[in-house]
Amino acid sequence: MIRAGSLRTRIRIQSPTISQDGYGAAVKTWSTVATRMASVTALTGKELYADMARGEDTPVRVICRWDETLKDMDGSYRILRDDDTVLDVKVVIDNMERRRMLTIICTKGRSE
Repeated sequence: MIRAGSLRTRIRIQSPTISQDGYGAAVKTWSTVATRMASVTALTGKELYADMARGEDTPVRVICRWDETLKDMDGSYRILRDDDTVLDVKVVIDNMERRRMLTIICTKGRSE
């Protein structure tokens, strides 16, 4: 269980939307699915070394309260912090499968 005081960072969870520009070309835009308070920390120790061994960027752990709409997020989603840091979602985990907290493992992404 995580205390409410640990959820200090406002995040926006965004899904990709493909639309067309004025010339008919496909353009990827982002729409906000949810805004939540979360705990955002960089992974350390074994978790960090395991991901670095696979050649991935520095992993980040985001913990927020359970939300039915967020449990099925996939790798196409991203998280945008208030400081405009983009985090690409890798995996979403239901902590202890009790529908109370979600752990979202991300990597630092690129702004698009």
